Amino acid sequence: LDDLGSLDLVWHLLETRTSIFALYLRTAIKRNPQSVIQLLNDADEILYTAESYINYDWKLLHLLSRATNNPICTLILNGFKTLYLRVGSYYYSNPSTRDLAAAFYQKLLLMIEDKTEIEQIISVLWQYSREGGEYFHAMRIDMPPLCSLGDQF
Repeated sequence: LDDLGSLDLVWHLLETRTSIFALYLRTAIKRNPQSVIQLLNDADEILYTAESYINYDWKLLHLLSRATNNPICTLILNGFKTLYLRVGSYYYSNPSTRDLAAAFYQKLLLMIEDKTEIEQIISVLWQYSREGGEYFHAMRIDMPPLCSLGDQF
């Protein structure tokens, strides 16, 4: 990737992430809520680092994609893994974004355990994404070029 239009590309990535997350989450909750609950319980053990948060977030999305029982969903997700991890490591470098994610994971866990209607859960996902987008909007001014975010993953 070159860095021409990289901020636009990142906005598209964030929008796509939310749409994919909603699709995968909806399906995973319907087909195998216990596996989602089990992984969300692991969120309490995430180290308070950008690397730990992006790795957990990727693991969650990957598990959800597999729970759809449609391998195309996982292939789509894997198609933007490098970009997702690069941008995510920058995003989670802000402690406030880690706090936001931790609160979201906890709320998601409680809602699934309480068997909250799926549309309410998806609404919480979209709210989380809007709030995260606000953080990213503020952070993007200082974001280095995509190519310099590294290949540490």
